[in-house]
Parts: sequence; structure tokens; C-alpha cells
Amino acid sequence: MKNDKLLTIITSLLFVSGLASVGWALFSGIQIKTASIEPPNLDCVHASQLHMMRRSDLGPLLEKDRQYKVLIGYYACNPVQRGDLVFFQFSDTLRPVVRVVRGIPGDRAEIRATDGGHWEVWVNDKPVQGADGPFRLSDPTTPPPLAKNLEDRGGVLKEDEYLVMTFLPPGTADSLNLGPTPAVQIAGKVMPLPKPQP
Repeated sequence: MKNDKLLTIITSLLFVSGLASVGWALFSGIQIKTASIEPPNLDCVHASQLHMMRRSDLGPLLEKDRQYKVLIGYYACNPVQRGDLVFFQFSDTLRPVVRVVRGIPGDRAEIRATDGGHWEVWVNDKPVQGADGPFRLSDPTTPPPLAKNLEDRGGVLKEDEYLVMTFLPPGTADSLNLGPTPAVQIAGKVMPLPKPQP
């Protein structure tokens, strides 16, 4: 009789333990799938170009004289993401420039004045960062043209609107001066190449 009760208890414990193990395995699988990064889709890349960075306005993200590769057409089948380095075609007559995506559709963006007489770009209630802290413009009298663009939109980037900027102030040929840009002006994804070994 005692053996039967003991066997029943052991069987019940094994059953519960088995259920817990299955539950943990399912939970872990879901967590791993959620955390995993989908590989990029390269089907839409129709050209790959090699360039040399000629300016220093991207600071440590892409130093002057550093080589980089551009995947042309990449964003035809991949979403533009905040923080991407992109090949920005702001004019049909001038060659594209490399810029950082600072805002994507649906983001809340604004230009804020600081107590120290600077202007800062804020996206989703956080200041956009530069090389040494917040990206700051030092002209206290005139906010950048982007301020008016954002006010006209109620501070929210519309569908197919992106903020692309340099990494170091003051910012040229970017959204600070030209306003939000449509995806059609983003020609490709920029990938810095490893620095040559000395």
C-alpha cells in the first residue's frame, strides 16, 4: 500500500516536472525567436559601390579617408531603421552623401532651445546624440529650418518621412536644412569597411 502511494507521488512529481520542462522549452524558444535579428534581404540590391569618405562630419561613425561600401537598392525590400548609415541623394545634380538616420515615420521630433544658448534635436523625448553628447547647434538667435518643418507636421514624422543628419554639428545637406526626406532620396545602405592594418 505504501509502495503504491509512493509510486503515485513519484509519478505525479515526474508529470509536473515534465510539464514544467516543456513549458520552459516553449517559453525559451519564443524568447529566442523574439530576440533574434532577421537577416537582411539582399534580393533588391542591384549594385554595390565602393567609396572613400571625403569629409569628417560623421566623426567616429565613418572617419575621413575611410572606405565604405554602398548597397544600392537595399531599402526597396528592407525597412529604413533609426541609426542606419545611408547614401542620401538630396539633389539630382550633386553626388549622394552619407548620413545617419535619426528619425523614422511616426517618431515625435522637435527642436528645443537649451539654457546655454544652443538648439538640440529631440526624437521621442530624447536628445539626438553626437560624438561628445547631445548634437548641439550654437546659434542662439535662429533655430534650424527643420524647426518650422516639424511644427507644420505637429511634431510627428509622417509616413515615408525620415530625418537624416550628420553626426557632428552644424550639419549640411541634411534634414536640419532640407527638412524630412522621403525614402526615394535614400539610395542605399552604407557599410563602413574595416580599417587597413598598419
